[in-house]
Amino acid sequence: MNELLKKIYENVIRQEDDTLDMEKRINDCMEEYISHYDNISEENKERIRDIVYYAVLVSEKEAFQLGIKYAVKMLLSLLTDL
Repeated sequence: MNELLKKIYENVIRQEDDTLDMEKRINDCMEEYISHYDNISEENKERIRDIVYYAVLVSEKEAFQLGIKYAVKMLLSLLTDL
């Protein structure tokens, strides 16, 4: 099941306008925070960007899978109450 969800996420969800808009907001937010640190070299800022972006990407995938699992559980619960 996780492999199927990963494929759906990578090939469908990541291409949706809502997801692209969310990623832009996250990148803008990240750049806003990083821009306050003038004493950090550009190389270190890039490392920070990479680390934060990776953490955000993993979080997005996990949140998608968790959301799908809860939606299915809720649907099954509603169907068993009929």
